[in-house]
Order: sequence, then C-alpha cells, then structure tokens
Amino acid sequence: MKPKNLLRIGVVILGAGVTGCTQYPEPFNPESLREIQRSRAREVEPVEMRPLPTTRQTEYVYPDSGEKPLSGNFSPTTRPSGRVVPLSLQEVIHRTVVHNSEVRVAAYQTGQDNARVLEAEARFDPILFSNVQFQRTVQVIEDPLNPRSTEQLTATLGIRANLPNGGEAKIQAVQSRNLSDNISVLAFNPYYQNELQFQLTQPLLQNFGTDVNRARITIARNDQRIGLLDFRQKLEEQVAKAEEAYWQLVQAQGEVQIQERLLNATRTTAWTLLQRWGQDVARVQLSQANSAVEDRKLSLIQAHAQVRTLSLNLKRLMSDPDFPVSSGQTVQATDIPVQTPIQFNLEDQVDTALNNRLELLQQEIRIQSADTVLRAAGNNLLPQLNLVGQVGLQGLAEDYGGTYSSIGRRDYFTSAIGFQFEMPIGNRPARAIWLRTQLQRLQAIEGYRSIIDQVSLEVTTGVENVKNTWDLLNQARRARFASAEALEAIRDRERAERALDPTFVQLKLDRESALAQAERTELEALVRYNIAVSALERAKGTLLRYNNVAIEEERLPGMP
Repeated sequence: MKPKNLLRIGVVILGAGVTGCTQYPEPFNPESLREIQRSRAREVEPVEMRPLPTTRQTEYVYPDSGEKPLSGNFSPTTRPSGRVVPLSLQEVIHRTVVHNSEVRVAAYQTGQDNARVLEAEARFDPILFSNVQFQRTVQVIEDPLNPRSTEQLTATLGIRANLPNGGEAKIQAVQSRNLSDNISVLAFNPYYQNELQFQLTQPLLQNFGTDVNRARITIARNDQRIGLLDFRQKLEEQVAKAEEAYWQLVQAQGEVQIQERLLNATRTTAWTLLQRWGQDVARVQLSQANSAVEDRKLSLIQAHAQVRTLSLNLKRLMSDPDFPVSSGQTVQATDIPVQTPIQFNLEDQVDTALNNRLELLQQEIRIQSADTVLRAAGNNLLPQLNLVGQVGLQGLAEDYGGTYSSIGRRDYFTSAIGFQFEMPIGNRPARAIWLRTQLQRLQAIEGYRSIIDQVSLEVTTGVENVKNTWDLLNQARRARFASAEALEAIRDRERAERALDPTFVQLKLDRESALAQAERTELEALVRYNIAVSALERAKGTLLRYNNVAIEEERLPGMP
C-alpha cells in the first residue's frame, strides 16, 4: 500500500465529521418583534385633552343667576375610543395558555432538559476514531558518521464505547508501512504490518454496575421531570393571574355601572330640585345637588380609567397577537361571577392537595435523585480495581495484501491480561462526598415534610377564605337590601311633596351614595368569593383541571 493511500483514511474520516456539523440559525432580528406593537399602536387615534375650566360649569344653573345651562352631552368622555371586545373567562384562559409569554419562555426549558437527557445517554454512544502518524528515527548502530534511519507511516481506525456496567470496549485496526536503510536486518524492505486488536477494560469494584454508571442519566431524567412540573407550575401561576385579573375587570365594569346609576340618580335629584325652585327649594339645596353631580362625574371617570387599566393588564397576561397591549382594543368581561355556595370537606381537600400538588411530586423526585447520588457515592468508597484484557491478530508481509493473508492464517496471535489497582490513602475525598450526599438526602426529606405543612396550611387557609368571603357576600347583600329600603323611604317622602329642606336633600344624597357603596361592597365580596374559589383550586393543585386545561405530555411515574 502506498503512503498516500494510508493518508486518505484520515482525510475521509475528517471529511465525514465536518459534514455532520449543524448549521447555525438565522441572526436574531429584534425589529420584527417590536413592529407588532408599533403597528397596532399606530392604529390608535390620539384623544384630545380638554383644557382645565376657569369658571364653574355645570349641567344645571340657578334660575335667578342669569346663567345659561351647558349644551350638548354632559356624560364624561372616558369610555374607550377603540373597539370593545367581549371575552368569556374560558376564552381568556385559553388565550393565556396558548400565548402567554412567560409560559412560552418556560416551555423552552423543558426542551433544554430533554436535550440534557440525550447528553447523558450519549455517554454510551460508540466513538469512531482515527489517526495518521509519520515517524522518522535516526540511530547510530555501527559507524557514528553513518547513522541508520527508519521511517514508519501508521494509520489507525477503530471504535470505542463506554459500557453500561462501567467497562470500556475498543476495537481498532492499525496499518503501518515501514522503511529502513538497514537492509541487512530485514527480509524485505519496505515491509507492511497490519494488526486487528480488541481491548476491554472492566472495573471490578469502583465504577462497577449499571446503577452507578447510569446515575447521570437517572438524575438528568429526574431533572427533566422536575422541569416539566416547573412548566406546569408556571402555567398554573399565569392561569391564576389571568382568572384573578378577569374577575377584577368584572368588578371594575360593575363599578362603572354603579357610578353611572349613582350619577343618574343624582342628576334626577338635581332636576327635581330645579323644578321646585322658588317653592321649598333655594340656592342651598340646588348647590348641594350640583356639587354631588360633579363628584359623581369624577368617580365615574376614575371607574372608566380602572377598566382600561385592567384591560391592559389582561391583554398583557394573554399576550395574544390578536390583542397587543398597544392596540386600542378594550377587553369586556362577559361572564357572571358564581353566586352559589360551594361546600368543602377539609379532609378531602387536604388529601386532594397532597396527591396533586406539583411541589410534593418535585420533592419526591429530588429525593429519588439524592438516593441515586448516595448509591454512587457509596460505590466511590471502594478501591479502584480494573481488569484489562486484550487480544489481537497481526499480519506481516512485503505488500499490503499479504498482511491480510497473514491475519487470515492467524500467523501472529497476541493476547494480554492484567489488573490495575488504585486506592487513595485515607480516602478522605470519597468519605467527604459520602457524608455530603447523606446530608443532602436528609435535607431533601426534611424539605418534603416542610412542603406538606405548607400545602396543608394553604389548603386550610383557602377553605377558610372561601367560607369567610361567602359570609361577607351574604351579609353584603343584606346590607344592600337594607340600604335600598332606606333610600326608597326617602323617595316616598319626596313623592309625597314634603318640604325639600337642605337637611332632607343632604340625607337623600347621602342615602344614594350609601346604596352605591353597599352595591360596591357586595360586588367586591362576590369577586373575592370567586377569586377565593380559584385560589383554593390552585392550593389543591387542580386549577388546570378546574378550568378544563389539559397538557399533552408523556405520563410520568407518580404523576396524578
């Protein structure tokens, strides 16, 4: 075989490795992502901001003042200028699950964990290796002025692999071409040598066994399961935030309705007083009503602003490209909060939480990893004793083809066996690792106990919160009925054309405001009740199931 043929072996193998390289993705372009918000913000028309008033302006005037009433629409111009999009809670949760940016970010972590499992498993993948070497040596044998030179061109091609039980197997073919100018000691020159070798190194004590050598794979798979549960936790967290934001939007929309009813009632009172001007109504009573109208307008502006703010927050949680935060769309909540009592048995709720909370399953997996590490650390205490064996066939000839014939005749059979022993004096590193892994396992078990206490506390608190918010809702509704009855009594007196003195006018305005406050308190209690029910489901680890959210995933052992 010619030297250039031997060199081709290394070139071909190198080319195979280069062609297997992965291409890089396209460069990151931030402008394409920014344009989404910019384009939608461009569609929003600017709202004209009116100048501050310099004189008193009101819908109603005093007949003897000579002023003219304001003309036009006196309702505050605070309603959304863009398109109002009605959405149900189920639609909001669906969009949150599919598009929420934090959930999408967390999803990439699960892919990275899957890749780490492949990295750990790849430790046992066979490796193809090759090398080509040219060596020239000069020796002084007889005449110092006439040294002898030897040239050797060697090419090696083989496969090696780590075995699951801790050993290493290697098979290789070594081909060489030898040329020497000392022709007196050689039968032929140049000569070719071919050798086929198989070598096995097997640990007998330290690093022996499948469990020890696959510990990295086991831990990587456990980390993968923990990462998947982290993803589910992030999803639960964002769904809980979206549901809470939705009910808060319901409350804000209800606040707008309450303020509008209060403003209309106060306007009616002011108009009634205006009609009775000069009879039993003077400037004092009408100014009371006009002042109340302006205060109600202010509260209505604040209520509309709160709706827009919560709508923006909900769009941020959904992260839906159809509803960018910068768009002029305003989300309108259409669902009605649940107004029926839900009975809970504390024992059943705690048992459900202990079977479904992801934190407990994560800690169980961490304890399993700690057990795996502990077994590996125990094996590390043993001395290192390796069995090394090798067998081979050699061929020697004056041409390359003859070496194969020589191997076929098994002219030169070689074998070797031996032991390698190593043990650190004192073995302190291994003992320290053994102690540390024991403490880590005990720490993980204590952490599991702590999580049980925390889960039980959250569920117990959640059940109490549901009960308390229901009691508050019950009493708030009673208070609203009583406040409405008190206002109706005031209106009955007004319809009887009793004197509308300043004290009576103020009493009526106060009772209208008290009814609005009672409605506000009832609405807040109703929203808190629904949020408390959702929080209890999250405390039990069943929030996704409660909202009909299913994740397609490989079923993991021990997962509910």
